[in-house]
Amino acid sequence: MPPPIPVVFEGGSSGPWRIEKITPVRGEGLPAAERLMVHEGMWMAPAGKGAWALRGVAGHPRYVEKRE
Repeated sequence: MPPPIPVVFEGGSSGPWRIEKITPVRGEGLPAAERLMVHEGMWMAPAGKGAWALRGVAGHPRYVEKRE
């Protein structure tokens, strides 16, 4: 089974997706950002770039069986 792919969602002033709104579920929300950029693979945000970054992984091995 291949390892999950590291992914970073970066909110800032550039990116292909427009952020319409940010609504916190609990606690303080994320800072405002106009656009969203998605980076796959090992990636480190340059200092001072973007309003925020959410790091995670892409992959759903627990939802897929070999025969699928």
